[in-house]
Amino acid sequence: MARKIKLLGLFILIMSMLIIGCNGKPEANVTPNPQESDTRIQDEPAANIKTAEGEYVGQIDNNSVEIKLSNLPQPVSARAFQLSDELNAKWDEINLKDGEKITITYLVREGQNSLLQDVKRINE
Repeated sequence: MARKIKLLGLFILIMSMLIIGCNGKPEANVTPNPQESDTRIQDEPAANIKTAEGEYVGQIDNNSVEIKLSNLPQPVSARAFQLSDELNAKWDEINLKDGEKITITYLVREGQNSLLQDVKRINE
């Protein structure tokens, strides 16, 4: 009798493991693809893509910079922008200095920092 109970317990354990392990749903690949993020930028409505002039304040971290926009009043003119993957890859080559006047193109994203797509120096 004890042997039958042990076998029944083992059978239930094995079946439980099979049911839990084989739920039939394939695992989703959650690794972000950098090319997809830049592709989505190109698909954004033109109303979300802005161009502005401003002054480069400095780099916040490896992915973000601060820029004072010329068209906004002083207390709110400084904004943080996230660098797009493409711009981040060549950021060191651009070599902006604090205080330089620039023209930027960026994507406005609701609930997030705007995504900086392009930076050009203004030659004065």
